[in-house]
Amino acid sequence: MAVNASQMQLILSLITRVRAGTRPVSMVFLGYPDIILNPEQLAGILGPDVARAARPHPDSVAILRAHSCPTDQGLIVWDADHLFGLIGTRLTSFDWQETRRTETIHDLNQPLPEALHGSFDLVFDNSTVHCCFNVSQALINAASLVRVGGMVFHTSPLNQLNVGYYALTPTLIGDFYEQNGFVLHMLHMGGGPSGSVQLPRYDMFHAPPNAYMGVVARRVASQPLGIPKMQKYLGSVPRPS
Repeated sequence: MAVNASQMQLILSLITRVRAGTRPVSMVFLGYPDIILNPEQLAGILGPDVARAARPHPDSVAILRAHSCPTDQGLIVWDADHLFGLIGTRLTSFDWQETRRTETIHDLNQPLPEALHGSFDLVFDNSTVHCCFNVSQALINAASLVRVGGMVFHTSPLNQLNVGYYALTPTLIGDFYEQNGFVLHMLHMGGGPSGSVQLPRYDMFHAPPNAYMGVVARRVASQPLGIPKMQKYLGSVPRPS
């Protein structure tokens, strides 16, 4: 998955929010992160010292072509494992196939090993969950990886059909996380003419073309993760006397 400048800035802000003391931040990506920035962008986000020490991925040109990015405009795909290590962050990435030679191979349609539960400070999903057929298991997998106090980020298209199997909704994301020991910190829509705007939890809305949802949730309790019930209907059906 491609990571651009605005996403890299968000990742850095989330790393800062979950960092505790001097220990490295443990971060997992659902899908390997192809960080695509020019050197000036990298220096502006992470500082000149990190930019000087960063190294391109050995397959940078081929990866740019795979993402339909120009190869003659200064863009570079950076070695993500090395780059995050420079800022005190230990990177793990899960994918169903090996494409960058450092992934942990796992099909997110299937449950993750319990030994991994609660192992990470930050989970980053850049439009991977909605590409999983077993989307409920994929969401449970993402949430299960987060330690108490840690955070999870999702982004997903709102109205771009055939980009994945599903279009996730604010109601789904909000109900799932709030009923499973998380607190929502962000539920926004981007990509529209008004920039980033707060999304409604339950009210129907119409998204502009190419809009996407961005979500940040923090885990505040350790509890078994389960399938949510639609909150807007809970208590709305009269019980028999």
